Amino acid sequence: MIHAMSTLPELAVTLRSGASMIQSPSALPELVVTLRIGRQHYALPLESVSQVVRLPDLTDIAGAPPVLAGVLNLRGTFLPVLDGHVLINIPSTHSLDSSILVIAFDGAPILGLLVDEVEEVQHISVAQIVNLSNGAAFIRGILRDGDRSIILIDPVALRLVIA
Repeated sequence: MIHAMSTLPELAVTLRSGASMIQSPSALPELVVTLRIGRQHYALPLESVSQVVRLPDLTDIAGAPPVLAGVLNLRGTFLPVLDGHVLINIPSTHSLDSSILVIAFDGAPILGLLVDEVEEVQHISVAQIVNLSNGAAFIRGILRDGDRSIILIDPVALRLVIA
């Protein structure tokens, strides 16, 4: 498990050292952050996650859609936070152990995703990803990891949920 205010690139330094050893472009690994929402496992590309924060007090926004859990004040920058439960259509129940993944583009944080647990940083093979033609717009694909399925989230498409 990743602890509050961890910077994920620090956690992945040792994983990146072996990435250049693979020759086939279709088998190139991608570093992802795995997480859990409800009982389902998801992943986001590591480069899109800037940090993980424990669930702080969020500011409610009157009239906001249910998927918007609130706004996070991250050192003076206000970020919309999406409720992962509402996003995948399950009842929203968060505990004090819930975390927010801060999603960034070009180094600038743009939104948060409220999840039940941040699990680990791991390599996946792009060749393992199966595209889902009838999934939600923010779903990039799915892959099998041992006895579990991991659904890959497209951070660019996730940003459009609140656009």
